[in-house]
Amino acid sequence: MMNQKTSIRHSMISADMKVTGDLQSDGGIINEGQVKGNVVGETVKIASGAMVLGDVSARDLIIDGSLTGTVRTGTVKIGPQAVFEGELQCDHFEIAKGAQIEVKFNMVFNEPLKLPLPA
Repeated sequence: MMNQKTSIRHSMISADMKVTGDLQSDGGIINEGQVKGNVVGETVKIASGAMVLGDVSARDLIIDGSLTGTVRTGTVKIGPQAVFEGELQCDHFEIAKGAQIEVKFNMVFNEPLKLPLPA
């Protein structure tokens, strides 16, 4: 039996594009332009110099540009040139040195959090 590798198809918003309205894809979305609206995709990347003003939902998210809104994701990587303001709900996150963030965190854990935490 052949080993089949599943690949995600990506849709691209180029740097010269300005989109007003919601974006939704069953695959990935790479944004290099400006989006005023909600973004939903399997994977979403906001490139350096790009902007999203709206909510983002994705299994995996990379923020290298500017994002203002609520994020719901499994994993988020916030790059060194990112500017993120809003709310973050995720399982895992990475924040690079130099990133500018002002967010309310809402961590989602696979198991219920038990209190009190050990010292």
